[in-house]
Amino acid sequence: MYRNPRLWYTGAAMRPSLRTTVLLSAVVVVLASCAYPQRRAPVLPMSGDMAASTTPPANLYSVVVVSAEVPGTRRDGQSWDPDGGPDPYVRILRDGEVVFESRVMRDTRRPEFRHASTFNIRFAPRHPIEVQLLDRDELSDDAIGTWRGPQLPDGTVIGTHWRVLLEGRAIVEIELARPIPERGSGLLDYEIHDGSIVVRSLVADSPLGRAGGREGDEIVQVGDRSLEDLGEGELASAAARMGAGETTIVVLRDDQRQELRLDGGPVWRER
Repeated sequence: MYRNPRLWYTGAAMRPSLRTTVLLSAVVVVLASCAYPQRRAPVLPMSGDMAASTTPPANLYSVVVVSAEVPGTRRDGQSWDPDGGPDPYVRILRDGEVVFESRVMRDTRRPEFRHASTFNIRFAPRHPIEVQLLDRDELSDDAIGTWRGPQLPDGTVIGTHWRVLLEGRAIVEIELARPIPERGSGLLDYEIHDGSIVVRSLVADSPLGRAGGREGDEIVQVGDRSLEDLGEGELASAAARMGAGETTIVVLRDDQRQELRLDGGPVWRER
């Protein structure tokens, strides 16, 4: 049977293939999954008086790299940089991961860093710690000295000035300072759905975390206010209000409604 080639090809072009239909369906699904607006809830500084009255969690510190002393020569006996002294900085590792790195000080063997972390670091027992003093170089940084230990030294408490003797005859002074409390609910990232807020991330030691909140919880009520008929801006305001003090929220989890009581206490973010 003879077919007109022009008509036959025209008809084929008008009929989408099965592969094309599947790809279009996948695009629709991806677009639908990305349709919910994503926001980040505020976490605010706590005033000095309020911060001083809080009780910090165990093993949590903010860190201040105070100073260091660098030997007169490199380990091989050679002098430091020909255009001046070393450019030292300090790196602190926990379980092999860098948790804090100080600023670099130029051309000095007696750096005064006075560099404080803006976050909290947990040093739990039996978590290996490493303190490195390095010389910043253009090609590769040189190790000045290193200290390794199975955990913080015994008797370490908040306010301790830890004078660390590194191999290589270098010294680093570190202050383990009071951790930094913040204000908020502990909700961090969330999605705005129709009439609800879905938790994407939260701080474990926070009002929401201590109340038993989890990632994936769908918040449907804050205080005595249902979120059912609220628009995007009102839902964002409700998320911010959760951190204003003691409150009760209702979440949907596994299709069950659960009431969580937020204590209004501090948020302890950590690294």
